[in-house]
Amino acid sequence: MNTAKTFINEVISIKYNDWEEPISGMVIDYNEDWTLLAKNPNDYMHDGYIIVNHQNLDGYKKDEMEELVEKVFKMKGIDKNLPTLSLDDVETILNHLSKEYQLFSIQLATQEDSCYVGIVRSISNGQLALQSIDIDGRWDEDEELINLKEIRAIEFDTDYLQSLSMLNKSLK
Repeated sequence: MNTAKTFINEVISIKYNDWEEPISGMVIDYNEDWTLLAKNPNDYMHDGYIIVNHQNLDGYKKDEMEELVEKVFKMKGIDKNLPTLSLDDVETILNHLSKEYQLFSIQLATQEDSCYVGIVRSISNGQLALQSIDIDGRWDEDEELINLKEIRAIEFDTDYLQSLSMLNKSLK
């Protein structure tokens, strides 16, 4: 089976054996555990970035649709000025995103259709204490405790996250 490293600067779809929908995007970086993609949620749209865990990965797909999206992404210049971050471990990733982008979202392997949005409060003993934000841009009083091993995907710099951040700043 090919690895995501084979597809650096190419658009692929990643399929998991326990999720219905694949994750699509342009491969920016890769290591043994994680792949960083310029996210392609549908058609020719680029919406932020997603870092996906390789656990339960079923394979990669690159066919005619991915070829067309790749062509459009390159015409749009999405393959230029890409974010750089270390994919060494999930703690490093989350701390970097909290500092650089403020908000990020997390999808768990067991919850394909929902996510947690917020910032790192602390990480210890394999647990993330996430200060979450609601859909009105207000910080929740309670922290979410998330097992780091359950994280399937981490999104950042999406339109939704940017909008929540703007709402939050307007409340001050």
